[in-house]
Amino acid sequence: MKSRPGPFAGQVVVVTAAGSGIGRATAQAFGRAGARVHLVDVAQGRVTEASAELVAAGHSASPHVVDCTDPDRVASLAAKIFHDEGRVDVLQNGVGTLLAAPAETLSAQDWHRAIDTNIGSVINGIAAFLPAMLEQEGGGHIVNVASVAGLVGFPYVAPYCATKFALVGLSEALALELAGRVGVTAVCPGMVRSNLVADGQLRLPGRWAELFDWAFANLAGDPDRVARAILRAVARNDSLVTPAPLLPQLWRLKRLAGPGFSRGAQGATRLARWLGSLTTQTDPPKQ
Repeated sequence: MKSRPGPFAGQVVVVTAAGSGIGRATAQAFGRAGARVHLVDVAQGRVTEASAELVAAGHSASPHVVDCTDPDRVASLAAKIFHDEGRVDVLQNGVGTLLAAPAETLSAQDWHRAIDTNIGSVINGIAAFLPAMLEQEGGGHIVNVASVAGLVGFPYVAPYCATKFALVGLSEALALELAGRVGVTAVCPGMVRSNLVADGQLRLPGRWAELFDWAFANLAGDPDRVARAILRAVARNDSLVTPAPLLPQLWRLKRLAGPGFSRGAQGATRLARWLGSLTTQTDPPKQ
């Protein structure tokens, strides 16, 4: 009995940050759905392994080692894929970095690194791929992986929130401008199992770095769940997806509560800051 073709059979999909986390899970999901997947990552070992997994399972996959913060390299990547494939149906921009630290300790270089990585990589992808997508029959779809931190602010991650808020706004504006030609989806998950924390920097006061690590280790969600939500969003042309059971509820509460949400969140942050300081002061001395 012949297997039925997947819902994305024959489509060409490009996924950045495809070596781990949401990018890897989404690349695998598109591959299983019949797409020809181009996996892009700056880490050669990760992207090669992720691509090999898809090929071993009988799917079409090609790895590309590219620093997506470099506009020239992204432009070269786009030119190669359009030359080889003739089109790109889905572009997923997922490159991101996390720096958690008190705002007063951040240098200008810290801020610019977050901007160049979290926003610059997405802009580079859009600039390189969108013009040809608009020219091809059927248009295509752009997925921008943002975060619930692009909908609700959190303490100690101001650069991350700033860039993810910008990414949500960019996606919303593009979705309006490109309506009927190229679909655009902003994805805003909560904590998801990935290398975001391991590859990032935690310069937090007191014991909060340990608590941060614990939260991601014990509360982070399944990237496969996010991948399934992304494929549904592309199929339905949804402009915003919040695929998590808990943290996105804060966004809904924020919209309902208005100014009361901000007052409550500030109070909770002051309490958390005090508890962090208290925990540090009362730690038993090391022997």
